Amino acid sequence: MSGLLTEKEEKKMNGSIIQVTGVKKSYKDIEVLRGVDIEVEKGGFLHY
Repeated sequence: MSGLLTEKEEKKMNGSIIQVTGVKKSYKDIEVLRGVDIEVEKGGFLHY
């Protein structure tokens, strides 16, 4: 069936509501995060 969107096309149309790339965090000399990428799509949620 023609007219169906690929996953990439659908993502582009819906877009992310939150996108963070390359996050780094240190406490004094201790690196606790290095290059963290996070993406939350519309209607999605993030938990840990």
